[in-house]
Amino acid sequence: MKQLIIIAALVVLQVASTLAQNGRTMFYTDLKSALESPESVVGLDLSHATIEDLENVLPVFVNLEYLNLSDRKLEQLPNAISELPNLKFLDLSGNELTKLPKSLKNAALLEEIRLDRGPRLDKSQILEVLAELPSLKVLSLRSDSIRSLPSSIGNLKNLERLNIGGNPIKELPESLAELINLKEVYLDGDTKLDLKQAFEVLGRLPRLSILHLEDNQLNALPENLKDLKELKQLYLSRNKIKNLRLDLMQAREMDYLDMQGNPMNKDSKEYLERTGLRFKF
Repeated sequence: MKQLIIIAALVVLQVASTLAQNGRTMFYTDLKSALESPESVVGLDLSHATIEDLENVLPVFVNLEYLNLSDRKLEQLPNAISELPNLKFLDLSGNELTKLPKSLKNAALLEEIRLDRGPRLDKSQILEVLAELPSLKVLSLRSDSIRSLPSSIGNLKNLERLNIGGNPIKELPESLAELINLKEVYLDGDTKLDLKQAFEVLGRLPRLSILHLEDNQLNALPENLKDLKELKQLYLSRNKIKNLRLDLMQAREMDYLDMQGNPMNKDSKEYLERTGLRFKF
């Protein structure tokens, strides 16, 4: 939980920094202040806020790009979100949603949506809605009690980053290999995952360059890791790996390996040092 809070805070800071670099610093965490000049508001964090009438409040923010409605105990998403023509980032984590409104497809510029910590979500229904978003590049379904990821995930053709960490997933659907633009995948904390099967699917992704496998209680990695031809960064921190021998060719192509918190033996460390790979123990 602490890690999730830190990540969320970093996202807020990153968005605020980006807006500032663009000459727009109108990022608010206080609704009353934001309503003083709603047309100038670009970022709005209403997480934990007590607001009854979101349906009527949201449409006044016509230039809104960033919206955080996490931890609001929402059971239904306001349709007014689809009336925000410039919305690019939407965080709905930690709510009690079961579905997403079909009107969300009107948010044509939406690039990133977070639906973490939503165990009641109908995964098939939300993927059906999200497939209608032409600009969606980042999807987070972290800690959603997902045991089986619906095959319809393959319909999100423009997806570049997928976070399904912290779920009791056992296998990845074959359709995941259809996401030809996918570059980064989070499978950290997925302790039940069959890695050999997962690598068979991930190995067919032509652009996968970053893979997260932290906190998975791993003792070793399957040999078919070498099938991930484009892998540049591999995160394996806080596992139980003592011995790691990467395919030499793959090691030379990689940029970074994170092995922090693993009981690596001396021989493995020396081997990795000889490959010239940049790593962290």
